[in-house]
Amino acid sequence: MDRFKGRKIFPLLFCIVFVLFSSLSVQNIKQISEVSFHHTIQCFLKENLDRETDSGHHAYIQYNENNSTEWMPADMLTALYSGDVVCENGGVAGYQADSGDALLYLCKENNLSQVETLQEQEAVRDENYYLLVFESSKPDFFPLSFKN
Repeated sequence: MDRFKGRKIFPLLFCIVFVLFSSLSVQNIKQISEVSFHHTIQCFLKENLDRETDSGHHAYIQYNENNSTEWMPADMLTALYSGDVVCENGGVAGYQADSGDALLYLCKENNLSQVETLQEQEAVRDENYYLLVFESSKPDFFPLSFKN
């Protein structure tokens, strides 16, 4: 009798465990498929750079992580491909020291003091997370379509 009960319980337990794991897997797959990034730096670069108008200009970036001012390889590749710009390290300090036409991509988070300093200059594109700035003394630097 004990042998017979054991044989019935094993398939039943297996089915219960299988159904539980399956339902958890379906929930995880659904959550993963719904994950989306609202905006990445690379998307922002693609939208804002134009090879005809930006080619040869110096571009600086300042990330929010540790205030890093060195271009990440994927972002540099996107900037080169989208705008044919010269990617320079140096962030806000490098941008301000640049005497030529220059772009600055600044992540607002953790850089609010720099954002306040740059508010005197005209922001070409201001979004929730990023701020692109250029020197106001160069009004023909960007087409009007980029201004908010």
